[in-house]
Amino acid sequence: VYGAGCETDESKGIYSTNVGEITIQHGTEVNSEGETVNKTGDLDGIHIEGIAFTESVNIGKNGKPVTLKDLTLKRCKFYGSLNTVQDAWCISDVNIINCIIGNINTDLTNNIAIYNSIINRLYGYHNDNKLLIKNCILFDYDNPCVTTYKDNIILDSYAWGSDAFKASFFEKNIFRYGDALNNVSYSNDKDNWTGKNDIAIFGEEIGNEYDPSKTYAIKAEAAGTYIGTDGTPVGIYGGLYPFTKTPSNPQIISKEIDVKSTLDGKLKVSIKVEAQK
Repeated sequence: VYGAGCETDESKGIYSTNVGEITIQHGTEVNSEGETVNKTGDLDGIHIEGIAFTESVNIGKNGKPVTLKDLTLKRCKFYGSLNTVQDAWCISDVNIINCIIGNINTDLTNNIAIYNSIINRLYGYHNDNKLLIKNCILFDYDNPCVTTYKDNIILDSYAWGSDAFKASFFEKNIFRYGDALNNVSYSNDKDNWTGKNDIAIFGEEIGNEYDPSKTYAIKAEAAGTYIGTDGTPVGIYGGLYPFTKTPSNPQIISKEIDVKSTLDGKLKVSIKVEAQK
């Protein structure tokens, strides 16, 4: 499923595709015992890109256990919450790339990865998740689940002391606050930078939530100092998927259409289309 874009940018001719509340869930079927169950493999391999979700997005379905596998959410914007439905075992192999997320609830997930995205708030209350957050900007987390954080810029002001947070692993992250990792064991704290203010990281104050007018690029001096686990700068422009809001589908960047046709009924049309390299 491809939309035209997650944010309007008239300079590039991009106008957002807006969708309200949705639930991504399996269909049902009647098994040999006469039970109505979720279809296995019904939704495997879904790719959703370039859409602004103006309300909540729910992934999964309550009921008899079945796995939703290989879901990709790319260059989308979530104004509301992105939720995994409780008791919907299980959401597996989910990749979230270049997204802007208002709130994300990661309950009951297995092997979910968030790359090069901007997250206003992360929360989740189960210890058995397998969650990777890499090359993201994270403004706030609320009792987060067990997570691996690599190459991020983390701006939350609270040093969590929950068992799940203590069991999380942090490597090559920049923290705005100096005491952010006070409750994390030494073995789970590897080469992080704490107590770095916005000026030192970005060269400007960026506030405490996503602002579409900002690029969130770290300043040149910082880019040469804060190098992540893969040899690229930390933050959303390093790593495997440097951040962009421009969708993958080709964009019409200019068009010229004559107002009159020729005598033989032909109309001169010139369209310039640009696609990502």
